[in-house]
Amino acid sequence: MKTIIYKKYHSVTDYFMDIKYGVKTSKYKILEENRTIHGNYEPTLYLELNRLFSKYPFSSNDHIIDYGCGKGRVLFVAAYNRCRNITGIEINKEMYIAALENLDRFKSKNRTNSIINIYNMDAKDYNSLDEINKFFFFNPFHLKVFLKVFNLIHSSIEKHPREVTLFFYMPVMSWIQEIEKSNIFRLVDEIFINNIEPYDDCVGFGFLVYSNISECIEKNSYRSICCNKTHPSGNM
Repeated sequence: MKTIIYKKYHSVTDYFMDIKYGVKTSKYKILEENRTIHGNYEPTLYLELNRLFSKYPFSSNDHIIDYGCGKGRVLFVAAYNRCRNITGIEINKEMYIAALENLDRFKSKNRTNSIINIYNMDAKDYNSLDEINKFFFFNPFHLKVFLKVFNLIHSSIEKHPREVTLFFYMPVMSWIQEIEKSNIFRLVDEIFINNIEPYDDCVGFGFLVYSNISECIEKNSYRSICCNKTHPSGNM
């Protein structure tokens, strides 16, 4: 019951936030193209995005990328929260066109100094990562694509050492297992919502935040979660 009420509340909130930003990003959409490799369109909830970016505010040098950006919601919320450099990658042509249309609407309604670039391409083929330090994922593609993207991120960090943050929204268990095994990133934060059931195979309803900085706070490994098949709780 709480899950139903929560989702209805957010569907109304998302509708009015779209109006505020001047965009059209709501509604789940099944994408027929390459469904075994790439996910369907489902936007991240506005309130959860704003909560994340309030907790992790952007600095003047930050550059965020959203893989599988869909209609562009994450990009516009990042711009509204004063991220200077923003990149979106979207392989689906229909979603890419919708994102460009939304970008025009967003710029016409909102004053922004953000530089927003959206590319219609496969995520594993995008390798201009050396200036990017924040990476956003909402289960946009199959694990095998993620592993290729993750290797590109790792290679970029080795060539240009820097602090990098990974944001995972409702991450699937297999992705987190691979992150844990890599020993490159460590869990620094978990932002979950109590009493809301996550999707099948997801670690929880909310965000996991990983960083490569050595001084990050020690957290319990999600290997134990994977083994015990329990979900972490979080703050509302």
